[in-house]
Amino acid sequence: MAKIKFGKEDFESGNLEKAKEVALSMLKSDCFNYFPVTKNHPSISNFVEFENDQYAVNFFEQMNEVAWEFHVQGILRPSLEGYQANFQHCKLTYFGKEVIKEESLIPYDPNRFFSSIQETGRNCVDEAALSYLKEALDCYNRKCYLPSVLLLGVASESVFLQFCKIIENNLSDPNGKKTLQDKETWSQKLNWLVEIYRQNKKKIVKNEPSLNDLDSSLFSLATLIRKQRNELGHPQEYVIEISRDKAFMFFVLFPGLVSSTESFAEYCIENKL
Repeated sequence: MAKIKFGKEDFESGNLEKAKEVALSMLKSDCFNYFPVTKNHPSISNFVEFENDQYAVNFFEQMNEVAWEFHVQGILRPSLEGYQANFQHCKLTYFGKEVIKEESLIPYDPNRFFSSIQETGRNCVDEAALSYLKEALDCYNRKCYLPSVLLLGVASESVFLQFCKIIENNLSDPNGKKTLQDKETWSQKLNWLVEIYRQNKKKIVKNEPSLNDLDSSLFSLATLIRKQRNELGHPQEYVIEISRDKAFMFFVLFPGLVSSTESFAEYCIENKL
């Protein structure tokens, strides 16, 4: 990855996102041997560039905060090295190893997660979806897993409804546009779109092979996330618990939902249905 620049603006903002990004990149790299909480770390210069030495001091203060946050979140655990327990000498937990193995975006790097979704979803991710996503990421990183999944589900539904508007505007059959508009519920719209996709699948896949499994990827993911959102958003007769691992799974799935939605939307804009 390109070096991250850290200076006055980053220090004054008090935002830990750059420190988190560096920490996660180092944890994923082969050069991780101990957590970078001082400028003496042998590999830190490969990951971050400082405006001046004072901001290097500020950066490592932030890295200590990140180390504490990762301990609280269960990514890191204390380790005794040289009979001294501190943030520098820590190890990845089992869950932490699963986190850094994940190739997809992860909620523990919220700035990168948000920016990537914003860039990927140029057509389908509007300001409303982004606002829900931001709140979902904030909740997750505060260990409020149930509201994080609920808000992620709302963000997913917002993406899907924007996607429906794009499809409406790019249907060659005016009757089809009216039919979609007349569908009142989320599930009715989804089922109709699945049917339209399957009717046109041969032509769609011929022009865009990557859309071959759209009915099993996009629509299955959308249904899964929406179902969870509905369960969490309405009173139930039983206690609902969302574990850290389950919430993490939903965040890992979300970028795939956005990518699939965006790919189909771009196809419809260019080719009509």
